[in-house]
Order: sequence, then structure tokens, then C-alpha cells
Amino acid sequence: MRVRTIVKAYFLLLLFFTSSFCMAADTEKSPPIFSPSDIIRNGEGFMNGLRKFVVEFQVGSIQTVPTSYPDGSTHQVIHLIPMAAECNGGFSVPIEPPFFKRLKEIGIEDVQTHFVGATVTLEGYVTGTALEIYGSPAVWTYHMPMNSFDAIRSVKRPQ
Repeated sequence: MRVRTIVKAYFLLLLFFTSSFCMAADTEKSPPIFSPSDIIRNGEGFMNGLRKFVVEFQVGSIQTVPTSYPDGSTHQVIHLIPMAAECNGGFSVPIEPPFFKRLKEIGIEDVQTHFVGATVTLEGYVTGTALEIYGSPAVWTYHMPMNSFDAIRSVKRPQ
């Protein structure tokens, strides 16, 4: 009987400390929302792939970029480009080909009409590519690939 009482007391104490710790901790905060300029300014520190970022911007245009893949194939990849004043070409959101097919399946045939002018909020990992010309500093372009619906937090069309 004595062991049972000690075990109950131990579990009650554990429950008390656990609930106290949870109440003392901050409630779950939503991650900060970055602009493309923030990503460019801090890009090298953001590219480690260890943390997801939330980026919000108004889509200024769509660009189609021929992209070669490791398997030897080449695809035309669509990139969402923020308004020019926001990032001067240093940030884009490539829509991966398999996800582009999924967008078509749900009825988004014209990506240009759907996204240009809209304010998008996206969540994902930052990657980067560098253009290195001998004698010049490297010019980095940062990307947040859109490869699933989980990456899209919102798309707000202008009124």
C-alpha cells in the first residue's frame, strides 16, 4: 500500500510540474513574416535549410525559366516574381513541375491570371543560387520553392 501511495504522489508531482511548465511557456507564436527584401538581406544565414520561413509579397510578374535537372531532363519552371521595387530580382518562388500539374488539376489553368497582382503568403525553406564572374563579387538569387499546397498560407486577390 505504501509503494502505491508513493507512486501516486510521484505522478501527481510530475503532472503538476509538467502543467506548470506548459503554462509558464509562451503560447505558440506564429513565425515572423518576412518580405523578399528581408530574405535577400539575410539570405546566406537563411539558406541552411533547418528552418521554415514565412514570406509575404505582392506578385509582380511570372517568369518561365528553363531548368535542367540531375536526371538530365529539362523543364520550363514557372517563377513568381515580387514587385520590382521589393527585391530587384534577388528573390523568386519557383513552382515545381509536379505541383504545377496539381494546380492545373484543381482548375488553375492560367497561373498568370491567378497570381499576378495578388498578395501571397508562403511558408517554406530558402535556397540560393550564385552567379560568380571572375573578378566580381557573387550575385545571389534566393528562392522559396513551391512544391505543395502546404507551402501556401494565403493568396489575396486585389479588390
